[in-house]
Amino acid sequence: MKLDPSAAVQRRQPRVLDLGCGTKKHPGAFGVDIRQRPGVDLVHDLDVIPWPLLDDSYDLVYCQDIVEHVANVDRFVRELHRVMSTDGIVEIRTPHFTSWYAYNDPTHRHYFGYFFLDQYVLKESALSDRPLFRYINRELLFPRLHRLVGVSWLANRSPGRYEQLFCYLCPSENILIRLAAVK
Repeated sequence: MKLDPSAAVQRRQPRVLDLGCGTKKHPGAFGVDIRQRPGVDLVHDLDVIPWPLLDDSYDLVYCQDIVEHVANVDRFVRELHRVMSTDGIVEIRTPHFTSWYAYNDPTHRHYFGYFFLDQYVLKESALSDRPLFRYINRELLFPRLHRLVGVSWLANRSPGRYEQLFCYLCPSENILIRLAAVK
């Protein structure tokens, strides 16, 4: 069979989900938020599980400043895994436990450190008998001054030591984590 060189290969657009999108939904994403706002496609409380989303539906999921608001982090992470496609990517940003942003919002229920998702990435853990995700990368995010003087570089080079010894001297603002779903 001869291939027609004029036939263009059609690539499927990635299916994108923005959880807790608010009014700043990522372009092209399907937005979910607890309140009806401009750009929100589905009004839903993410503590109500299962979410009204199909299994294995999304290739890219944004969770910006949302995981600290949910009642049960374990159920949230497992539901996130359910709606993601195989090798789908999730980007989670949440305030670091030392951040001004973490403890000045009365709607925050949880405070997180650099390693808070390790239980879902390890081969075996107290929460799972297999990994649900694999890390793509993790980063502690800092204010500009901390980046300029090298605190950011040092903290990201040795995040365990940073959190044990120095995090209250030079607080991080946020944690940014990118994971791929393992199915």
